Amino acid sequence: MADTDILTDRLENLLEEDNFQKACDLVRKWEGGEWNTSEKMSGRLLLLISKTYYFNKMYGKAKEYLSRYELNHPALCQEVEYICQKDKLLILEQKADRAVKLIENALDKPHSEEDKYFLTLYLGKAHFWNGNYLAANRYLQKCCRYYLENRNQHMLGLTVYMMGYIALQRRFFEEAEKYFNEALECFGDADKSKQIGNCYNILGILKYRTGRYEEAKKNIDLAEKNYSFASSKNNILNCRIARACIAIFEGEYDFSEEILKATFRESRQVNFKRAQALSAEFLGEISYRRGNYRESEAWLEKALELAKESAPRGDVAVEVYRRLGDVKAALGELDEAEEMLSEAMKLCEHLGDKYELGSVYRAMGVVSVMRDDIDLARSFFNESITTHKMIGERFELASTCMLAARHYLRWSMRNEVKSVIREKLISDAHKLAVEAMHLYSSIKLDERADQCRKFVEEIKEQRGGDKDSIKTEELIFKPEWLCGDLLVAGSEDMKNVIDEIEQFAETDIPIFIRGETGTGKEVIARLIHEMSGRDDAPLVAVNCASIPDTVFESELFGHCRGAFTGADRNKPGLIEKADGGTLFLDEVCSMPVRHQAKMLRVLEERKLRRVGETRGRDVDIRVLSASNGNIDRMIENDRLRKDFYYRLAAKQINLSPLRDRKKDIEPLLAYYMCKSGKQFRFEEGAVSALCRYSWPGNVRELVNLARVLTSVREKEGIIYLRDLPTYIRDCTLDQACADSSLSSEVELFHSKMRSSSISADERKRIDSLITALLEKHSGNKTAAARDLGVSRKTLYRYIRKLDISPPA
Repeated sequence: MADTDILTDRLENLLEEDNFQKACDLVRKWEGGEWNTSEKMSGRLLLLISKTYYFNKMYGKAKEYLSRYELNHPALCQEVEYICQKDKLLILEQKADRAVKLIENALDKPHSEEDKYFLTLYLGKAHFWNGNYLAANRYLQKCCRYYLENRNQHMLGLTVYMMGYIALQRRFFEEAEKYFNEALECFGDADKSKQIGNCYNILGILKYRTGRYEEAKKNIDLAEKNYSFASSKNNILNCRIARACIAIFEGEYDFSEEILKATFRESRQVNFKRAQALSAEFLGEISYRRGNYRESEAWLEKALELAKESAPRGDVAVEVYRRLGDVKAALGELDEAEEMLSEAMKLCEHLGDKYELGSVYRAMGVVSVMRDDIDLARSFFNESITTHKMIGERFELASTCMLAARHYLRWSMRNEVKSVIREKLISDAHKLAVEAMHLYSSIKLDERADQCRKFVEEIKEQRGGDKDSIKTEELIFKPEWLCGDLLVAGSEDMKNVIDEIEQFAETDIPIFIRGETGTGKEVIARLIHEMSGRDDAPLVAVNCASIPDTVFESELFGHCRGAFTGADRNKPGLIEKADGGTLFLDEVCSMPVRHQAKMLRVLEERKLRRVGETRGRDVDIRVLSASNGNIDRMIENDRLRKDFYYRLAAKQINLSPLRDRKKDIEPLLAYYMCKSGKQFRFEEGAVSALCRYSWPGNVRELVNLARVLTSVREKEGIIYLRDLPTYIRDCTLDQACADSSLSSEVELFHSKMRSSSISADERKRIDSLITALLEKHSGNKTAAARDLGVSRKTLYRYIRKLDISPPA
């Protein structure tokens, strides 16, 4: 066999295994003369070398070998693999329009149906990078239907993953999360670790951007483990950078700095410039947060240099420009700060990046404060708040609220500020600080939430405390609402659940608990265990979604010494630990299919075998399980064995979401706020507002809110309507907007827009409507205009016409 044939075979194998670094080392040895280079290189080899350099982020070399392919083998330029490689390099050069034309031309040529849909997938990606999101989703949906019909789970997973990536880049976080979870389901047990790692990694990034840090860390850890199995060095570096980012958000600067300095060195060794740029960027962020502004500036300038080399108009460049703007402002170099922020703004608009755009607005607000222009600062802060609210971002939103609150309070203390403006500034500072407190608490940043609470106390002292004369109602917990010291039930739905539990608890019948995240599935499992007669033995709860596939069998069934590398002792599994008691399998639908078969055998035979053992062990367990997934779909997609499900679901308990059992809201609130013995009163209308809210996080969200409200008002014992988060108070207005009374105000607004006369009463009614909508949207006129169904310009014109003084 010729030397180039050997090289071709080896490269194919290494790329198939995702072993990109070894493939690159092999190519470099060949280029260095250790291989016979006299033979003419085949098109296949040229393409493989181009792909090798591409996967190792050496794009110049990748382009060089692809050009040689085009020159020496023009007849092969209609091959699908070449077209896809050319497409990726064009997109890197920011020539997405040319990539679109390349694939459209290729689709006009004869190809197999499978190849045509593969090219259609790439066409969807190219349209996305060209900024045509509707076309991108149209082509990707077309691919989804084809791969679903043909039961090609791997390609369906890749397509759904891309749809999730598009949603994430456009900051549609809920939609993106749904797609990534679907991609995980598609990839399943037989797929590559790298693809599964990609899903967990992107889910981790999404979750830390929406403030769910504990969930994010679990996903990042799972991603790194899967990348380790795939020997994917660059992706492992990305995981470590993501983990360092979470540590920054949590204030663990030393830990994050240690990780980032290591990733900076390692990424330089493998010439991974994006990871180098990100490491330098976040090292600059740490220095900034510590107040070391010149050190931060040096790191960020290094990051910008690296970002310009790899992707001058990419997401890293946006972030670095914005952070440089923050640093320049902190150094008092305001002209330079505005220059950096202006560059960041341009790139945000180019990329459609609302996440960074909100942060840029905040930085511009700070610069405006430093220029003594409080009106412009308020406008920028309001735009930042609205932008982050629109995309569901919580950490940056909380940061903006708190930063604006501090600036407003400081400004209110200036001698030249009029008393009316002072009161407004203090009121807004209080509202924003309360909002920040709720947001930080919702993402489990308790230390930051406590800082906000203390600042709220400081504001109250400034304004002379709460002197409002208001009507209140007492919050009282009734003992009959509590079952077994665990379950609070005021609604008929939950009382029926208790009846079902009492009926089946003392049997050994397996029970399957279904319900949305946060509805209390584990509480139900614990109550069943306490009432079962097995309560002297343990209840062992297993979160099937959090255990990596590679260690799942060992964790669940245990192992004996020497069963595999690293098994230096006998270890009982979680099933054995539950012997005599109850095994609770939470998120059971996440259990890998091959382990479902083994678990089914345990349930039927009441025996298990540890990994590495040949004999069975008797176990006496009662199995409870739970899921928030779509069972029918999982069975249809072969992600859940039908026989396994039926064995688990001899009896099924369905938990309604909290929005469908409103009568549980007040009992739950009273239980969690009053169980310390402290009594609370609520401002009239506050409890009604809580009952109108939809509670997407269910009971878990309500419990967290109760904890915050208890903390902020423990001394006075009175919960004011303004103490509730904005999104709950907004429900009051949203509900009112649905009422005919406010609908008539909106109708009046539209009718008077076309009229030349308006009475004093009509003027007052429309004034109240516009003021309420502006309050709802923190002064953002674009959002208020959207609610009214008019343009921002039209709303401005009407405000001037009526001489309305909207909230600042």
